[in-house]
Amino acid sequence: MGTASTIGKNITKHRKSKKLTQAELAEKIFVTPQNISKWENGYSLPDVQHLCLLADVLGISLDKLTGRICDDVCGKLMIGIDGGGSKTEFCLFAEDGKVLRRKRLGGTNPNVYDISTVQNTLKTGIDLLLDGYTGVAAIFAGIAGCGIPKRAETVLKFLTEQYPGMQIEVQGDSLNSIYSTPYYNSCVVSIVGTGTVIFAKNEETVTRIGGWGYRLETGYGGYYLATEVLRAVMAHEDGIGVPTALTAKLQKKLGGRAVDHIGMIYGKSNDEIAAFAKILFEAFDEGDAVARDIVTKNITVLNKMLHKVFENHPDCDKKLVITGGLANRRDILLRYLEAGEGVELVFPDLPPIYGACHYCAHTFGAPGADFHEAFKNSYKEICDNDQN
Repeated sequence: MGTASTIGKNITKHRKSKKLTQAELAEKIFVTPQNISKWENGYSLPDVQHLCLLADVLGISLDKLTGRICDDVCGKLMIGIDGGGSKTEFCLFAEDGKVLRRKRLGGTNPNVYDISTVQNTLKTGIDLLLDGYTGVAAIFAGIAGCGIPKRAETVLKFLTEQYPGMQIEVQGDSLNSIYSTPYYNSCVVSIVGTGTVIFAKNEETVTRIGGWGYRLETGYGGYYLATEVLRAVMAHEDGIGVPTALTAKLQKKLGGRAVDHIGMIYGKSNDEIAAFAKILFEAFDEGDAVARDIVTKNITVLNKMLHKVFENHPDCDKKLVITGGLANRRDILLRYLEAGEGVELVFPDLPPIYGACHYCAHTFGAPGADFHEAFKNSYKEICDNDQN
């Protein structure tokens, strides 16, 4: 049986759809209006006899009345999670692709946050989705930093204890990107965000390339691009670098010369530093030569990596899926990115949370041919409502 809150909401919803007052419904099932009021407000539960009477009078099944099956959806209910360093997105969806609820909370990358913070954020998000729903069958959490098996096992153990009876899987966030397109069986994925990481997927085998972290990696990632901006501006300020429009932009952001704010800069988090990359693209659009050189130099590094990846993984289809925050500058990537002869660039039309839900549906259910379209339409509707 569902929770008192779930059953109460369903009684209210279907009573009103039948245009019945509480008194009229009470008369039909031989109770008082006060009983109906208590049930609808979740203060108590109907007994089995009255549940059957309610279902008959309201014209719905017991499964719908108790929340085991939701109206207007088809198949199992599941939860997909896309966890990153700065934000985590949660979606409750049905096997047919319809999104029922969406929540966004803070980051859950265990490389950035302690494990108790990660666990609390995940539990808060899942509980917000589950409020009023029962019968959720499965959860897939694709979380940055959980590509390390020990961390994934810790998160999985916690979720399994919190939500017994559900099928649960925890992995890194690579599958969120891989399953965000129709080419999930065989492709190469480049996630260009705060850092850069590449995954080669062929059937069941996923190989990770790069993603060594901000202390080690160079290339087309927000953190490294931002440090290039800082170096260029400080060199200009000290008279040993080339004049650049980046200087005025960064000084406006910092409230003074960059060299006078070194202490503050070193006190910023990786994500806060990576945010300076926005200045780079502003100057690039204005034709600044230094900004252009930074962008093209670092895309050249990415090009070399991608050429090698496709060379080392000839069995992968020549589909290069580009995701992450820097993928928003599609115009730049289409102009400068050269991954190899015959390689097609693919930009997903939905964010990584779609990939998390798509993978969840494939793993724990059987999504139909219309899954993508159903998800896309219902996700847009929910996002639009969230902004109103």
